Amino acid sequence: MDKKTKKKNYITLGILVVIMIFLFFITIYQIGVSLK
Repeated sequence: MDKKTKKKNYITLGILVVIMIFLFFITIYQIGVSLK
């Protein structure tokens, strides 16, 4: 595994983490709105 591939994998992982956090916050927000 060369460095270029490893860096690309880290970028892909970072994007996935951002999407997961984003979806998590949307879910929390919707639960908060529905509780009001």
